[in-house]
Amino acid sequence: MLKDDAKFGTDDYDPANKFSMPYDVLIHNTGFFTKTASLDLCIDETTAGFGGHGKYVFNLRGKKVSRGIQSALLLDVGTMRLRGVLHRHKNNPKSPGFTQAGPSEVRQLLEKNVDEHVGPGKLWPMKPHITADNYFCDDKICDWIGENGYGLTATTAR
Repeated sequence: MLKDDAKFGTDDYDPANKFSMPYDVLIHNTGFFTKTASLDLCIDETTAGFGGHGKYVFNLRGKKVSRGIQSALLLDVGTMRLRGVLHRHKNNPKSPGFTQAGPSEVRQLLEKNVDEHVGPGKLWPMKPHITADNYFCDDKICDWIGENGYGLTATTAR
């Protein structure tokens, strides 16, 4: 995993950390003012147009903008409150045992934003159910979800 406080030029430096800070504050404050969160979460991707360059900018096909920053979002289904964000870039390491980016992003989002907030008196009284599209689903993430007590509903491409 990338470290938020890693120094520029090191292997674990996150080039998208300046984009993450406002989201981290929003997610923290939303969690602070929420007594209990929805037991249904949704994971999806989004793109923000950006004309700059760097490891976090992608050339996009079939989008309204030709270049942009891509992020994976973790949202409450009922309230659409943001519970987690992961910016995609070329330095993003994959979780151990994962070869595809989407399933690895699911694991990273859940480990970073949900795991420590599950239990009596916390945001989630029990592990929530996740809904995602086929980009985020494969056999490895289904195994990991089941082993860790989450629920998952996802579309499949085939």
